[in-house]
Amino acid sequence: MNKIIFLILVLNFPIFSQENFTVNANTLRVRNLPSSNSEIVGKLNKGIEVTIISKSDKFEEINGIISEWIEVQTIDKTQKGYIFGAYLESKKNPNPFTKCFKNKKGITIFLNNGKSILLKNGLPKNDEDPQEFIQFNNCTFYKDLDSVVIEYSMHEGGGNEIYNLKNGKFIQIWGHPIFSKNKKYFACFSADIEVEFYPNGIQIYQLNLTPIKEFEYEFESSDMNKNFQPTDLEWTSEDSIKVILKNIDLTKTKIVNFQKTDKKWKIINKP
Repeated sequence: MNKIIFLILVLNFPIFSQENFTVNANTLRVRNLPSSNSEIVGKLNKGIEVTIISKSDKFEEINGIISEWIEVQTIDKTQKGYIFGAYLESKKNPNPFTKCFKNKKGITIFLNNGKSILLKNGLPKNDEDPQEFIQFNNCTFYKDLDSVVIEYSMHEGGGNEIYNLKNGKFIQIWGHPIFSKNKKYFACFSADIEVEFYPNGIQIYQLNLTPIKEFEYEFESSDMNKNFQPTDLEWTSEDSIKVILKNIDLTKTKIVNFQKTDKKWKIINKP
């Protein structure tokens, strides 16, 4: 009976690795809450070892680095609090809590296995056409996908790529994910009726290790004075979505609804 009670207790409390992590910043502030705006309650010098108490699921960008706030305790138990995880390393992984880093050279993506991917600003290899110059602008982490979305721009247009942090695989998508209520799907949209460098429509994906595209629809974009472009969308149920469209000067609005029936996504009312 005692063994059964002990097993229940273990299963009901989070189990964190007893692996030690080392501070790699010259001085690292310890805070009372997982935020750079919270009170400083201590400082850790480079080389100090800590153990993890909890992962906050709070992410922040500081100096171009997107990382998680981690609750830690020093080995000697003299200090305890939250630190920015970008400045911790382990023997197994030099960047265990960092998702990406942005600077003038481009964006570095840090995978869960300790490897990294460098997306470098500049011309593609063996291409001297200045119009093909690519600039990686932003990185956003999505916990529900364990992925980052990278925004990039080119001389004409640009786009978004979503990178899975488990395996490094990526796909191109039309915008940032907007999740269905139970997070079975996500949708994204792109708008362009002025210069037509971008798609003008929506995509719907099923959540997976690599998201599976289930549906794609483009709205008419040949005449910016008559056509409409998506400006927002809203999941009305797990299998239906409402897309808000506006004209070029944002004075008129149309609503288009899509629904999944018989395992297929269909447009309910055309704009």
